[in-house]
Amino acid sequence: MRNQFYKEINFLRNSSHTNIIQLIDFSNYSNFRLNNKYCYSCMYYLNEYCTGKDLLEFIKQHSLGIGEAYAKQIFSQIVLGLNFLHSNGYAHRDIRLENLVLTNENIVKFIDFECIKDINTKSSDFRGSNYYMDPEILRNEKFYPGVADVFAAGCVLFALVLGCPAFNEATFFDFNFWLMNMKPQEFWRRSETRIKCAISLDLKDLLTQMLQYNPEKKINFDGVRSHNCLRVEAKL
Repeated sequence: MRNQFYKEINFLRNSSHTNIIQLIDFSNYSNFRLNNKYCYSCMYYLNEYCTGKDLLEFIKQHSLGIGEAYAKQIFSQIVLGLNFLHSNGYAHRDIRLENLVLTNENIVKFIDFECIKDINTKSSDFRGSNYYMDPEILRNEKFYPGVADVFAAGCVLFALVLGCPAFNEATFFDFNFWLMNMKPQEFWRRSETRIKCAISLDLKDLLTQMLQYNPEKKINFDGVRSHNCLRVEAKL
């Protein structure tokens, strides 16, 4: 635990980016007193205060999604934060709605770097939330953490647009995941029927490639950044 704490702190100390939570202070040896009776040794760090709420709380207020245009604005900021992480050799490894804060100024910030990994080293670390887990993780295969970040980010984008998860887990035992991969036209027809709104072909293409079961068909992060779906948001 202490080694992971140092890794997290080291990343935050050397990070300065609009879409990454800012570290204010930390201590690797401190005391915590409970009810003025029990004293425990502990480690802590203090981050900047963010107004607003995490994206899970935000989405709970929009059961049919926030619309494609607004979702793309938010997701473009997620891509910028993820690009900073990956460019510095790290994968977040726990991307989910709860770990992304949307401030009152409409700025997205990554939080919780407890699980960060070396982006270029294959991992067999089975952790995270089922909905966001890459298929290779659920198949107990070794995987590149950066690839897992792309899959999890795709899950976030889908939830922003449609207000719900695309599936429960990325296995073919899950009907919706099977449908997305094997009968994508039917999957998107059902999705559009649910929100009573058309979804652009570019967004469907991006999400279908990000949430692929087949590793050979999965889009990489460079492909996400340059995808037509996000080009109009490049100014962010």
